Amino acid sequence: MEAWIRDLRKSMKEKEKKRKNKIVLALVVSLVMIFIMAGYSWAKKNITVNIDGKVTKVTTFQTSVADVLEDQDIVVNEGDILFPKKSSILRDGMTITIQRAFPVFIDVDGTRYQHKTTSSTVKKILQAAGVKVAPVDIVEPKLDTEIQNTKIIKVTRVTQETVTEKIKIPFKVEYLEDNNLEKGLNKIAQRGKEGLLHREWLVTYHDGKEVKREIVSERIITEPVNKKVEVGTKTVLARGGEVLRFKKAINVVTTAYTYTGKNTYTGTSPQKGTVAVDPDVIPLGSRLYIEGYGYATAQDVGSSIKGNRIDLFMETREEALKWGRRKTKVYILE
Repeated sequence: MEAWIRDLRKSMKEKEKKRKNKIVLALVVSLVMIFIMAGYSWAKKNITVNIDGKVTKVTTFQTSVADVLEDQDIVVNEGDILFPKKSSILRDGMTITIQRAFPVFIDVDGTRYQHKTTSSTVKKILQAAGVKVAPVDIVEPKLDTEIQNTKIIKVTRVTQETVTEKIKIPFKVEYLEDNNLEKGLNKIAQRGKEGLLHREWLVTYHDGKEVKREIVSERIITEPVNKKVEVGTKTVLARGGEVLRFKKAINVVTTAYTYTGKNTYTGTSPQKGTVAVDPDVIPLGSRLYIEGYGYATAQDVGSSIKGNRIDLFMETREEALKWGRRKTKVYILE
């Protein structure tokens, strides 16, 4: 009887032990499942990728920004802006932002080169490219212009310099009437002299090429001296007790000739008082009075008689040779 009781108790203890072991095992399994579920939930992350405003939702188990970019085949090029940086640890709900750089061509100092940028205004782009702009330089488009894609920015260098020069000032001519001088003749009473002007220019250059020149100041160093010319007004002449009225007087060079066997240009036979003239100076047919010769008429021309020159007829070769060549005053009579 006692043996049976002992066996019964032993059997009951073993059954209780197995029951407890099953309970412990069930608890362990439950805990493991809880930990597995919690780890899965912790490792899983919902990420937003924003590339130039284009948004993509990504679910990932990766741990860093770099891993997500590689997993999604997203390449970050030189000049692009990435936030947060590649080494950043991922967090659920994180947004990865990429701003793509775009090319801009910059024309400056005679060279065009390409610069990749994410800047929005011309001013920021030039600053990022290391292009210094002076206040007087011309920038197209203007510095505050926003640029969203490929564009050409032109920087025109503006320089200025002061240039001085000395300029001759022309003199004026004053004409003064002289009643003692024959009409047609004039005499220099005072020689003219040029003055001197100091002028200062402000010269503007665009990329080394002159585009504008402005006078800054002027200063007269020497005043010009006007030329004074006395103009004859006298039209009456007394010769040999006679009063001659004339249109004008001319200073000429005179020579002499004698018979050639030919008539004059006007068809008359040459005689004392016949003279050859340049019709552009003394019209043919004009009545003349010639100092040292007397009265004459312009009736002939000659191939060598040009300008203020006349040829006087003499009745003999000796008289012609004696006259020779001399300066004479001729009056064209009324």
